[in-house]
Amino acid sequence: MSYRAQAILSGRVPNAAPRQRAHPDFPLRGFVRCESCGRGLTGSWSKGRKEYYAYYHCRPGCRSVNVSKPRLEGLFADELALLQPTPGYMRLLKESVLQVWKARKAAVRDEVANAERAAKSIQDKLDRLDEAFLFERSIDIETYDRHAEKLREELTLARIDRHSGELEELDVEGILAFAERILPRASDLWVQAALDQRQRFQQLFFPDGIAFDGNRFI
Repeated sequence: MSYRAQAILSGRVPNAAPRQRAHPDFPLRGFVRCESCGRGLTGSWSKGRKEYYAYYHCRPGCRSVNVSKPRLEGLFADELALLQPTPGYMRLLKESVLQVWKARKAAVRDEVANAERAAKSIQDKLDRLDEAFLFERSIDIETYDRHAEKLREELTLARIDRHSGELEELDVEGILAFAERILPRASDLWVQAALDQRQRFQQLFFPDGIAFDGNRFI
């Protein structure tokens, strides 16, 4: 996960959600959706008496959301700030996650070892079956085919089990270190970032977007 998260922030991995047309004035356009109709908000400038004002609003046919750009983006920055853990909580979380992960790693090692032993045992049976058919001529072709097919299926499943266990090897300490760096600064980093970086932050923390009811995020 840490690799994917850092890749998203660097732009090496495309966002899972389709990106709306980017506009530097409206980083939340298409990302924040109307809680009432479910569609992504759009953004536009409205001319006042003396100057233009930026607003986020819902699409034609729905008037549930019409909010100024500073207000919506300020509320979103506040939402990111809520993700900031206290130092004490982060320490406890890290200790808890590492404890659980170490126990899981030990269990995975046992599972991989069991799968390897099972695969070796099945392979030994296949070797003996080959020997009985090819060299000793003690079984006929029908018996050989029936047993060989069953053993090959069992061997494939055992190898899948072993491979699945090996795939669970994750850099959990790296993930936690990444979270410690990003979470305390998420709000400030988003406010200060350029458009593309803002959109990556949004995708990282809220992969499915976020709903707004006109007053607050849901």
